[in-house]
Amino acid sequence: MVGVSTMTTCFAPAIGPTYGGVILHECNWNQIFLFLVPVLACSFVTGIISIPQRRIGQRTGFKNLFGMQKIKERRKSIGN
Repeated sequence: MVGVSTMTTCFAPAIGPTYGGVILHECNWNQIFLFLVPVLACSFVTGIISIPQRRIGQRTGFKNLFGMQKIKERRKSIGN
């Protein structure tokens, strides 16, 4: 997940000016927003599919924050 975020962060500034220049050269500046609609739709669908769903009230897994749960378990097993 971090790799995808990093790739997007690096890719967008590189391709944005080129994309904008091509659109402005060929069309009116208002067309930039219409060309982004399919990209946004694909991003939305990909996000819906790839982000895991959870139920209301379901724990998210922070009980092992910074390994504290493992430290507590080791202390109990040693007897301290």
